[in-house]
Amino acid sequence: MKLGDILSYPPKVLSEEQRNQYFRDGYLLLPGFVSSNWLNVLNDGLDDFIEESRKISKSTDSILLEEGHTSESPRLLRINQVVDHHEAFWKFATESALPDLACDIVGPDVKFRESTVNFKWADGGSEIAWHQDIAFMPHTNLCVFNALVYLDDVSREQGPLQVIPGSHKGEIFRHYDAGGNWIARVSDSDLPRLGVENAEALTGPAGTLVLLHLCTAHHSSTNTSTRGRPLVFLGYQAADSFCYIPFPRAPKSQGYIVRGEPARFAQHDAIELPLPPDWSGGYTSIYEDQRKQESPKYKQ
Repeated sequence: MKLGDILSYPPKVLSEEQRNQYFRDGYLLLPGFVSSNWLNVLNDGLDDFIEESRKISKSTDSILLEEGHTSESPRLLRINQVVDHHEAFWKFATESALPDLACDIVGPDVKFRESTVNFKWADGGSEIAWHQDIAFMPHTNLCVFNALVYLDDVSREQGPLQVIPGSHKGEIFRHYDAGGNWIARVSDSDLPRLGVENAEALTGPAGTLVLLHLCTAHHSSTNTSTRGRPLVFLGYQAADSFCYIPFPRAPKSQGYIVRGEPARFAQHDAIELPLPPDWSGGYTSIYEDQRKQESPKYKQ
């Protein structure tokens, strides 16, 4: 859906000022947006996964473990497609205020895309380098966003999300190195053009919600504190937006219409989008891909 069409509908959840800020900056920080009741439900669900992780010694398709994980001292990295594995997260994704909020920024017809929980465990939780999510999943139009929920208070020491305001309107970087190898991040040679000096750290109390445009550049540093930083990540998009590539680990819930009606036509934005690698043979995670060292440029 085109921006003018979206703005022709009055907002259901956000104020006009908040909606305009999202479109201007490519993100919106809403401290304390999620109620304590929902937080309790989600944290109880998270505890279920942590208990389940005590029974495994290596990562599965759904639960990724961090180095040093043991049954006595669990260290989780990520839960993939969490709504497919726990009813509490699916109820939150579909029955909370989020679907109505999604209408405010992608229009009245909204479908669900994906979900994860990123843990960033205490005392060294993994860093994520600068990247844009659109590079992993190019879509026919850019009415695509992620809703990120802080399940606990987040301080600077915990490696909070950092964003570059307005970067969703700029260059879409390739996320390949000079040798043509996928590295799942903005390359060292491209980094000076990104504007990291303008980055803002998004801290906030438990229940904070961040809305993040798929083109907005972001990263998070290592967690140096003694407290974890669990983050629920839910993806929504306009019903007329479709991914150009087969989705890695496609969730059962992908494409579920949470508001409005399914699209009869795809809407295309006039924009060049780099394509990621062919993941039809399987996909690991952004964590593993970003550990790859850059290769020198091919000899001519």
